[in-house]
Amino acid sequence: MHNALEMKQFGTAARKALAAVTIALFAFGTFRVLIPIASAAVGDTAQITITKFMDGVPATVGNAGGATFPMIASGSTGGNPLNTFGPASYSLSPAGYPSDTPPNTAYQAQTGGVMINDNYTTYEDTTGAVVGATCDTTPYSLVGYTTGDTYAEAAAGTPTATVPNFVGLTGPKYVIVWNHDCAVVVPPAQVTVTINKFVDGVQATAVNANSADFPMVSTTTAANLNGGAESSGNYQLNVGDSYEAMTSAMDVGANYATNEIMDGTTVAASCSSDQPFTLVGYTSGSTYAAAAAAVPSMTAPSFTGLTENKYVIVWNHDCSVSSGDMGGDVDGGVSPQGTLAVTSIEATDTTATANDTYESGWSYTFNITVPDSELNLSMKFANWFNASASSTIAAGGNMQISSAQADNAGVPVPVTAANTYTTPALHMTGDLNPGMPGKQVKVVVQVKMPASTVNGSYTTSYGLQTQP
Repeated sequence: MHNALEMKQFGTAARKALAAVTIALFAFGTFRVLIPIASAAVGDTAQITITKFMDGVPATVGNAGGATFPMIASGSTGGNPLNTFGPASYSLSPAGYPSDTPPNTAYQAQTGGVMINDNYTTYEDTTGAVVGATCDTTPYSLVGYTTGDTYAEAAAGTPTATVPNFVGLTGPKYVIVWNHDCAVVVPPAQVTVTINKFVDGVQATAVNANSADFPMVSTTTAANLNGGAESSGNYQLNVGDSYEAMTSAMDVGANYATNEIMDGTTVAASCSSDQPFTLVGYTSGSTYAAAAAAVPSMTAPSFTGLTENKYVIVWNHDCSVSSGDMGGDVDGGVSPQGTLAVTSIEATDTTATANDTYESGWSYTFNITVPDSELNLSMKFANWFNASASSTIAAGGNMQISSAQADNAGVPVPVTAANTYTTPALHMTGDLNPGMPGKQVKVVVQVKMPASTVNGSYTTSYGLQTQP
């Protein structure tokens, strides 16, 4: 027992002789003081049992980490506010108290000698290093208290911050002190999904998105929405909401999916159409930062059984901004059979996914006139550079060239280093237009994105040479 009021053993006759006043011994641990209480018949006690719960279940040495939790109690006897005791300290600890029932029960304390009509209050001390009102500075936090006439009633209650305060006790009471282990992540009761728009690798704004409205569609199934039935609806990511949208709060366990609408006026699958933007892909994560750092994928986000908040980023490219621009010099001779020249560059695919494959990378087609006397063609490239993010993509190991007009059956030749001509040279034997001077050939340049590539737009420069 933590001995809120421990009665000395008086006989029945002695109690009657004392009539209105009896001397009792009040004790809290080793702190003891003699105080008067109103008389009561022998056995009219109102024992109070205080128990600790950790994260919703009875505390044990395991789930409470063997910690000792400080408590404070006070009260008055016989309903007389002048006959007060406390405040005094006790604890809920792994050792318990030897005089409890059963003895030495971990994280339990029982009063001794609290009588009918007494007043009693107790609460956890959150000013120390063990437990606090929040998890900011302590390993445990106070969730609240429940009380009841039985243990089961207290255990079934909903914790509140109201400190247990019994006035005019009529019988035994039970108090449960509810705590949370700050090292344990407690899932929220409800969750949300936040959707953001990125244009060319950065958060969309009125400037880089040209104040465009981006149509979206979502499907939701949540117990607290639409009677638990699945529902779908359209929404927009637009300048009015700073290109961000958030779902309604959904009960844990909800399902949610969303995707951008290719509506024919704003977004298309590629820049070959007339729409001003293309869809690059989606990323998602448990934080905004995690979603922003992820590699876009064309797989639309779909969450099942949500247990935490999620963030989605819809990545788009402004078709008026060239991704992977080319610019370069031509080195080579002049021949009566044709002059070395790049007649045009076709941007075959200028959106990419950073997954270290050429299939998901950029592709350009160079239309070149090769002199008949210099049929061995090589190319060089600088490293790609993203000015807004100050990041690069190495040319070496991430680029290759090939040509169907070369005599090597179209096998790609890798770029091994920045500003270094490719080797072996492509030996050109085919001619796409024999009626023109020189040989008209197409050289395909492919670029792959390492998985660590920072999202955004990149540029490079090239060099081209032919030799006999």
